[in-house]
Formats: sequence, structure tokens, C-alpha cells
Amino acid sequence: LKRAPTLGALTLTQPNPCVSQVQLTTTQPTLYCATAASWSLAWSDGVQTNGTGAPSLTATRALAAAACSTLSATLTVTDTNGCVTSQTSN
Repeated sequence: LKRAPTLGALTLTQPNPCVSQVQLTTTQPTLYCATAASWSLAWSDGVQTNGTGAPSLTATRALAAAACSTLSATLTVTDTNGCVTSQTSN
């Protein structure tokens, strides 16, 4: 039986829409009879980061001074069974 990974909450810390850095934190995904094969972190402003293996638990991103906006992010994890799950930040 293949079961998609379970992701915890994604918490985005951005005290001000014009700050120079935002921080995103999450817990390790719970995997069922598989390991994390790949992950993708898509920010609401179009920037995307991809990786292999388990996702990073913390992502910090610097913003350009002219890029004032309130961000969100979506983490997608694919396991070695091909099951996919996503979680969007606050």
C-alpha cells in the first residue's frame, strides 16, 4: 500500500513585507515505507528551489529592497514510491 508523506506546518516569518529576509521552517516529513526522493519549495513571487533527499527544515531568503510583498510558500515532497504531498505556509 502506497501512502503519501505527511508534512507538518510550514511557518513563514516575515515581520514586515519590506524586510530584507524571510524565514520558513517546517518539520521533517513523515514517510511511509519510503524515503524522500525530491522536494520543491515554490514562493508566491515565483522563485522556486528544488532539491533531492529530505527537504531542508529552514529556508532563509533575502529580498530585494524594491520587492515589498507578503510572501507565502508551498513545499512539495515526492517519495521513492512516487507519492506526492504539498503543504502551503501561513
